[in-house]
Amino acid sequence: MVAEEYEQLLGRLTQPVLRTIAQLKLEGYANEEIGRRLGCSVRTIERKLWLIRAIWSGESRHSG
Repeated sequence: MVAEEYEQLLGRLTQPVLRTIAQLKLEGYANEEIGRRLGCSVRTIERKLWLIRAIWSGESRHSG
C-alpha cells in the first residue's frame, strides 16, 4: 500500500528532476547533499521541494 502511494505521488511529478529530488529527499538526503549531486544551489533545491509539496497537495497550477 505504501509503495503504491509512493509510485502515485512520483507519477504526479512530470519533470524528471523533480522526481529525482523527491526520491533523494525521501531517502533521507539533506538539501545540501541533493544540491551537490545535481549541481544545483541549496536555494534551487528548496524551491523545487516547495513545488513538489504544492503539486502533491494539489495547490499547484503548474504542470510539474
